Amino acid sequence: MIHRVHTTFADDLGNLKRGYGTGFWLTYSQDKSIFVTNKHNVDPSIKFPDKPALRLHELSIELRHYESGLPTEYTEFFIIDNIKDCLFSSSIADCSILVEPKFSKQTPSDPNRGILKAEDLISETMFFNNLIIGPMETAFFVGFPGSDGRHWWDEKWKLPIARQCTVASLPQISFTNDEIKTCDVILVSGLSFSGSSGSPVFLAARGFRPGGDIDDPTWRPALLAGIMSGHFWEPTSVPRMFQQHSGLSYMTRSTSILHLLKEIGV
Repeated sequence: MIHRVHTTFADDLGNLKRGYGTGFWLTYSQDKSIFVTNKHNVDPSIKFPDKPALRLHELSIELRHYESGLPTEYTEFFIIDNIKDCLFSSSIADCSILVEPKFSKQTPSDPNRGILKAEDLISETMFFNNLIIGPMETAFFVGFPGSDGRHWWDEKWKLPIARQCTVASLPQISFTNDEIKTCDVILVSGLSFSGSSGSPVFLAARGFRPGGDIDDPTWRPALLAGIMSGHFWEPTSVPRMFQQHSGLSYMTRSTSILHLLKEIGV
């Protein structure tokens, strides 16, 4: 369900820039799939603003091979063939989706691909319900942190790792700060690093599920709150107060995924 993405950007002279990030599958109507990641993972103008000639040259997703329905250690990057037709990005938020991406060769069947559904996303209306999400809420993001060839996740099985964060701003409104260049953002107290970009951010289930004589007003199923998008720690632009990782990161709200789906008519 949660995978590494590998991007290659190129200019007309053949100069290349490569990067890794995280993304995840989301199932919508009639079991169709989209792949969700950050816009800055696929848009070189965000990641390399000083190199305007760069264009997205290749995007691949790391998929796992299964035997008799059971996962193996073997994973492989599969190149997306129809990138020009399936890639859509938000104009204001750090969110991109790939609608029904097609790969350059046959991919392994993944029994976990359909676990996360569009109905699991927190909508705009739900964000205004404090019983669903509020300040100081605990959340979890799952991805592949690491940079410069140093990986912090399981290298044998190539499994993502989960980290905890706390909602640090009002989730009902977009957090604004000069260091954050995109919209529809929630600040969180948590340590995200390079490679975590594109990690889904989950709220765990809370309370007792309704049924029979049980009527728990605090009940909430597990929900997808957003996509981890960055942190206050970039050596080239960080202000003096953030010389080390500040412990503050930010995520793009799930509403950006829903707005993008609506915008393209999905």
